[in-house]
Order: sequence, then C-alpha cells, then structure tokens
Amino acid sequence: RALPALDTWAKGFDRVVFVVEKGFEGSAAGRGCRPARDGTLVCPRLADAHLLAADCTDEYRGAGPCCKCDAAFAHAAGAARPWDWVG
Repeated sequence: RALPALDTWAKGFDRVVFVVEKGFEGSAAGRGCRPARDGTLVCPRLADAHLLAADCTDEYRGAGPCCKCDAAFAHAAGAARPWDWVG
C-alpha cells in the first residue's frame, strides 16, 4: 500500500513516514532497511520510504490503528523539525 501512495497523493511531499508493526524489522523487506537519525528506518527497496516501527501488541489496544497513531504522534512531537499535517 505504501508504494502506490508514494507514486500518487504523497508524491509532492518531501518526506512521508509510514507506521508499521515492530515485526517488520525482522522481515525480508525490513532487513534491507537502514536506521535514520530520527529513529525511523529508510528502506531502499521501498523507494527510500521512511518507516516507523511501532511496538503494537494485543496487550496494548491491539496491533491496529490506535496504537500506530499513538506511535506516530509521539514520534512527530519529538521530532527536531517542523511537520506538516495532512488531514
């Protein structure tokens, strides 16, 4: 789902961060990524997309959107640069 977004509506953004489950880091695609200074992973096999690995388990609201949103907001709040919000 990420690659079509990068090719369409997100094409004009200088940077897009996708939130994924922590298990992605150990996957075949995740092992090809490298850590970025801001705590995300940069994945050359995924068009240099930035991925934020969220530790979402069934013990904390499940592995669904609530936990991932919490991780995204926490990451954005701690970022050293201003962020543009798209609603």
